[in-house]
Amino acid sequence: MEQKLLKQYQQTGDIKPKHQGGNSPPKVQGADLVTLTEIIENNNDATLEELCELLKDQTGIRKKSQREKTAKTRQKYLNYQCLVSAKSSSFH
Repeated sequence: MEQKLLKQYQQTGDIKPKHQGGNSPPKVQGADLVTLTEIIENNNDATLEELCELLKDQTGIRKKSQREKTAKTRQKYLNYQCLVSAKSSSFH
């Protein structure tokens, strides 16, 4: 730990923590964000899936709903289970 701090001090003249990577930038920015706000205000009783579809229709931005993400994860798991089961049954 001390060696790391010493090396950092020699290179930068400072021992402040380095900047972390951070998150990816949001998909919806600028004018698209204004459009999204208007969509939500004009369709305040819409489901998340409906809002995603309206956003795609008006801006071309495709946002996956949590339901779609969960379904995709579940499908990957089931595919993996089928693969494992097929491999284990082929050895018998």
